[in-house]
Amino acid sequence: MIRLFATDMDSTFLNKDRLISNRNAAAVHALQDAGVEFLIATGRGYPMAKPLLDLASISCSMINLNGAIFTDDNGKFLHPYSLPFHLVQNIIAYCKHRQINYALMSAKRYYVENPKTYLHHVLSASSPHADYLADRFKEEGLRSLRDFSIQENNLPLKIMIFAKEPSETESVRAAFQKEKDLSITSSHLLNLEITRYQATKGAALKTYIAEKGYQADEVITIGDSLNDLSMLKDFPHAYAMANAHPECIKAAPHLAPSNLCDGVGQVIEQLLANHLHCQ
Repeated sequence: MIRLFATDMDSTFLNKDRLISNRNAAAVHALQDAGVEFLIATGRGYPMAKPLLDLASISCSMINLNGAIFTDDNGKFLHPYSLPFHLVQNIIAYCKHRQINYALMSAKRYYVENPKTYLHHVLSASSPHADYLADRFKEEGLRSLRDFSIQENNLPLKIMIFAKEPSETESVRAAFQKEKDLSITSSHLLNLEITRYQATKGAALKTYIAEKGYQADEVITIGDSLNDLSMLKDFPHAYAMANAHPECIKAAPHLAPSNLCDGVGQVIEQLLANHLHCQ
């Protein structure tokens, strides 16, 4: 019996316009009506995930920032893992010296070099809700890096690297990959996502299901990128999207249709058709 369905957002639950399709939204509503919990596990922070869920009228808990924090369905933040102070300083200094773009993410805020440019990057120009989402993202917590003061009691949960070319991400990874306190992953060729070593989607999901009293074989996980690998490897009902990174397809025992074909919705529909039992 499946009791929890956990999905990534970008290129998994979201379509080409970076929105939740009507089919995916309807499938989630049917899933929740059937008594199965729906959970988002995303590299996005609350400010950049909540408006998308609101558009689709979906209320659920979230694993945010790759597991650096949990957000319950009432918007309460739980189990934050801040990055170590000295490593935050070192990463920022490294990026500034090499003119590599980065962003700092806390539970409630996204701090980026240029909020307007960032919105252009994360919003699809063809989206009918682009203006609404831009306003919501700013309202929820998109801020300039100048507004963030790094102190021992005010540390980011995640650092995002935005590279102009792959050599920049390779450089940052090589410089910090031996740091035992860090987890370094990516969701795109030109980005890196840096969190504390405990903060991975897989580790966070295991903590979540233990608190809920679920077993691994009562959970479906689904994702597409390298930052999803940790929640695809150890779950028997894990799905990689057809558009997923090759390592994800290799790791997951099941394959879902691509996000362009509402793959998450199709998996949920099949689950419900099978009376909530995985075949």
